[in-house]
Amino acid sequence: MSSGTLPGNFALDPNTGAITGTPNAMGQFIFTVLAADGSGNTGSRSYAVNIGNSAALTVSPPTLPSGTNGTPYSQTFSASGGTGLYTFALASGSLPAGLTLSAGGVLSGTPLGSGPSTFRVAATDSLGNSGTSPSYTVNIGTGILTVDPSRLPAGTLNVPYSQTVSATGGTGPYTFTISGGALPAGLSMNSAGVISGTPSAGGPSSFTVQALDSLGNVGQRTYPMNIGTASLTINPATLPDAIAGKPYSQTIVANGGTAPYTYTIIAGALPPGLTLNGATGVISGTSTGTGIDNFTIQARDVNGNTGTRAYRLDPRPDPSRDPEVQGLILAQVAIAQRFALAQVNNVARHLEGLHDHFNPCSFNFGMAPPIDPMQQQPGAPYGSYQNPNALYSPYGNYGQPPDLARPIGPCGRRAHSSSAR
Repeated sequence: MSSGTLPGNFALDPNTGAITGTPNAMGQFIFTVLAADGSGNTGSRSYAVNIGNSAALTVSPPTLPSGTNGTPYSQTFSASGGTGLYTFALASGSLPAGLTLSAGGVLSGTPLGSGPSTFRVAATDSLGNSGTSPSYTVNIGTGILTVDPSRLPAGTLNVPYSQTVSATGGTGPYTFTISGGALPAGLSMNSAGVISGTPSAGGPSSFTVQALDSLGNVGQRTYPMNIGTASLTINPATLPDAIAGKPYSQTIVANGGTAPYTYTIIAGALPPGLTLNGATGVISGTSTGTGIDNFTIQARDVNGNTGTRAYRLDPRPDPSRDPEVQGLILAQVAIAQRFALAQVNNVARHLEGLHDHFNPCSFNFGMAPPIDPMQQQPGAPYGSYQNPNALYSPYGNYGQPPDLARPIGPCGRRAHSSSAR
């Protein structure tokens, strides 16, 4: 060395020209090395060597995402805290099979295996300052995830749509992307798996959703989806009113689409006590309220086609519980009873006219309570009724008094079992 000073603790081997040692001081050192051969020929070159701080640089990012077997992988390292260009190299550990690290800090390739790999990356600046990354563990996953649901419902043109896909079988959190095909126009999917928006065009679409977990495991499912445009017809046109306290059942039917259909209340509400079965369209229950209820039912088929119809129900009280109705019915019954009794009396008088000597102890026919024998008068075979307001039913007997304890019957002789002509 012809001039200058080597970095502290460095030495130059005069025979080999090797400069070795462990720096014990930082800074820039300038020196000139002279070389001479056996013939006295010489040459020299000046050098500037900077001894940097081995902990001066910060390597980013703090963590790396996992990869997936057979899926291209690329991540870039950066450094800060130094001067000039940075150079990157593997400091320890081993990269996943199929990946390489460039001097510019790009970790890339297509993973060939599976499982975790742990390593560190070192960065050096133009002045010799360096830094080492935190320990990275990159897992190379496989296709073990299951994406659900198995199918997505159809949508309807210009009607807001929202469905969420999920994943199982891995380690969360999960990230979702569209890996093939395309969503219907107007819909989008976020990284959490929510498919939402308002369809702006009708017809079928097909797309593939991919789920990725924190360890690089993946799963996919392809979904067909139709955006419906046709209008369904809902019947009947009107519904009969419900009667409060009485069971009610009516069925809504959709036509013009592809079954199965689903039914929902999209406006208003059913009368209290009634419910709509979304799968069958049956409105059933026992109405507990009164007053007018307006509501709209929508039917949807499997292709997203829809139809609606507005209905009005006016639940009314049970007329059989109305005191005025009850009184009217009882009055009609009483009129019918009196009419029937009058006809029986007419028949009895006619029979008396046919027989000169009508015996009241012979067979009696009537539609009245039993005759009180003690009040019976000659020529009046039916006597007085014990309860003229009772409900009467036909009866017959052969003159036997109703009270056998009396010693003398109405015919002037003691009671006996029967007397007939």
